[in-house]
Amino acid sequence: PPGAPPPAPPERREPFCPASPLDPVPEGTDLRFCGLYGHCGSKISYKHEYSYTVDGVPAYGAAEGVGSEDEFVLVAQEGGASFNPPAGSSPSAPTGTVQILDVRRGHWYQLPHLSVGTIEMAFTISTGHPDYIAIGIEDYGDSSCGSGWTVWLGKKDKTSPHFLD
Repeated sequence: PPGAPPPAPPERREPFCPASPLDPVPEGTDLRFCGLYGHCGSKISYKHEYSYTVDGVPAYGAAEGVGSEDEFVLVAQEGGASFNPPAGSSPSAPTGTVQILDVRRGHWYQLPHLSVGTIEMAFTISTGHPDYIAIGIEDYGDSSCGSGWTVWLGKKDKTSPHFLD
């Protein structure tokens, strides 16, 4: 209601992060998401980065609006094995995700719905259309099947004030 105090912020939790994987860790501590680590292939995406012409012809389909609506940095978090995996999981359980930094607002998001595993690279791809964006993701593979590739396509919601829309 108007005039009411704002809600209290959620409790902030500080992870226990040892300086080295050889340091002692209290039993039951989950270190899979301890701080920012394992960043590999990162990509800066500028607003409408694919909107330009070459000799008067649109380079990527349309001449305007092709690419994201915001400036952001995609970060591939390799992750890898946790120092102290949870009970029942593999000691080499993959824990990486795609992360994204909203450059204008300074907000950092982890996007596990895009990909979870050991992420080598995340990058933008031109769709050639001003209403859609595309993100490519390369996961590490293994000796039996090689790396996996995922292409995520999204329709822009230009009416939304939220960065991820």
